[in-house]
Amino acid sequence: MAGLFDSKRHSVGVNERYGMEIVGSEGIVSLRGGSTTDGLMIYPYPLWAPARVEQRWQPLDLGPPPEHGGHYLAVTDLIDAVEQGREPLCSGCDGVKALELVLAPYAAQIAGARVALPMADRRHPLDVWRGQR
Repeated sequence: MAGLFDSKRHSVGVNERYGMEIVGSEGIVSLRGGSTTDGLMIYPYPLWAPARVEQRWQPLDLGPPPEHGGHYLAVTDLIDAVEQGREPLCSGCDGVKALELVLAPYAAQIAGARVALPMADRRHPLDVWRGQR
């Protein structure tokens, strides 16, 4: 499965609103208007075909929100990991890899070339760029 994430502020013409789309090989999930209750839709078809009337956007219901916020799940997993002698579901190594995926495009743009992962230069790319100006 392949996918693309796109997020734009002011996507619906209102400053406090945003839009987000996740485009995958099996369909599109779209959040428009900044409300997960009103604007969450799915287009469950692999090819975008707006002229096909049988292929319409459908509301996506994720059910009731979790009883506790996302931090609760992360903290309880960390406690369980310590007690069970295992890595948390998102370890420090996973966090570093995720951060590199965010920073690598900046580094590549500044360098004018591809950047190998893991990144050899551990400095923040924008700090490097500021030093070059």
